[in-house]
Amino acid sequence: MTSPHDDGALVGASRREEALYAGLVAVYRELETALADPTATTDPAWIGAKHAEAAATADELRALAAALGPRRLSAAPVPPAARAHWSRSAALAAEAARLGAELIARARSRQAVLSAALGGAAARRAALDAYRPSPAAERPRLTA
Repeated sequence: MTSPHDDGALVGASRREEALYAGLVAVYRELETALADPTATTDPAWIGAKHAEAAATADELRALAAALGPRRLSAAPVPPAARAHWSRSAALAAEAARLGAELIARARSRQAVLSAALGGAAARRAALDAYRPSPAAERPRLTA
């Protein structure tokens, strides 16, 4: 049997897990909005900060999963509040997984657009370089 203190800690940890999943979904949605248009300019530093935020959240979720796992797998009774948090966390985790997969697809799409644009720019640069005479080439001078 568990004590009320253990149940309180379990509910608190379960509440924290739900909040972390909600935060992860929010970060993924922000990134999804920012990457929706593959031709739009997005600040790489902002994307890096969001990536770091998501990674820190995932690290904390892993630690909570390790702490909550034994209780979830045991036959011991669980307070209804903890069970409700677990149910909402599961739904949020599924949403985060879906959004994460979509973000990967969007990022790859955006990468392809950028690669094509850079390839086109490189081809134009090569054409211009071939058209321009070399600066070392002797230019004829007009004399009077």
